Amino acid sequence: MKKIIVVLAVLFTALCAHKLAAQTQINQSGISSFPYVITKPGSYILTSNLTVPTVNTTAIFVEASNVQVNLNGYTITGPNVCSASSCCISVESFGVGIVGTATNTIVENGFISGFEVGASINAGLVHDLTITGCDQGINGWGATIKQNAVTNSGGWGIADFYGVVNDNTVMNNYSGIFAYDTSVANNSVTGSIEYGLYMGGGVASTNVLMNNNPDDYLYSNARSHSSGCGLNKLASPRIFI
Repeated sequence: MKKIIVVLAVLFTALCAHKLAAQTQINQSGISSFPYVITKPGSYILTSNLTVPTVNTTAIFVEASNVQVNLNGYTITGPNVCSASSCCISVESFGVGIVGTATNTIVENGFISGFEVGASINAGLVHDLTITGCDQGINGWGATIKQNAVTNSGGWGIADFYGVVNDNTVMNNYSGIFAYDTSVANNSVTGSIEYGLYMGGGVASTNVLMNNNPDDYLYSNARSHSSGCGLNKLASPRIFI
């Protein structure tokens, strides 16, 4: 029995090593200058925190389609400190934590702070990120943005066009969620200085808006899940059903 257990342990260790080897590792010591540019499809994983020391500089730039970037619990840090009342743009920073310009980019599982935009993804998936102290938290175009926490943005916490914004916590930003022709569901948006949800087209459902100024603004036929009721009754917290 002991011999079998040892053999299984060796096989498990080898399997884990093979899986890590199949992923391209990204770490601070291996980057001579930013941005780190990804030009081939595949799986990439951070094995250290990344610190970008200069303004107007992007940390990771994804040019290829079909790329998965796992931050692996690490942090990408830019040089600026932003808050809901102080935009990064005031110090002329236009860097992005991670940007994907092709399709099917997946960004997941980590922390980003101190950039003009935390994550900007075209036609992909952004999930399980914590983004704080950026001028814009997450920008998407045809993207699915879910299960993220975005705080202390000098502009929008989350902005998405023609996508899906679900199950996010958006708190203490200048503005909460901007959406156009997008499905917006199960989000919590609190403490925005201006607009908890600003929406054109699309459908909002089961979101909770509280202590925003105002909670919501809809235009261009944006509607709630229950038709004919605008965004449903006023409440504190306000719940879209």
